[in-house]
Amino acid sequence: MAKFYKALWYLAILVFVITMAAFTMGILLMGVLLVGTIGVLRFYWKRKHYRSFNKNNTHTHFASGEIIDITPKSSSDNVLLKLKR
Repeated sequence: MAKFYKALWYLAILVFVITMAAFTMGILLMGVLLVGTIGVLRFYWKRKHYRSFNKNNTHTHFASGEIIDITPKSSSDNVLLKLKR
């Protein structure tokens, strides 16, 4: 009877280990599928957004349509300002 219980415990531990391995693989597979799906959706969303931007070339992101021309400062001005401090 002791050998029977020993075999039963061995079988129970083996079933537990196999169940945990299957559960872990399932969780990993779900994570891989989720990350892959998000990556594919982001890729297609960027492509769709890029196409719609090319179709409407009106530059709607400027609120008033006014273009402000700002002249860049030269690097020598920046150096002189830093030296004066």
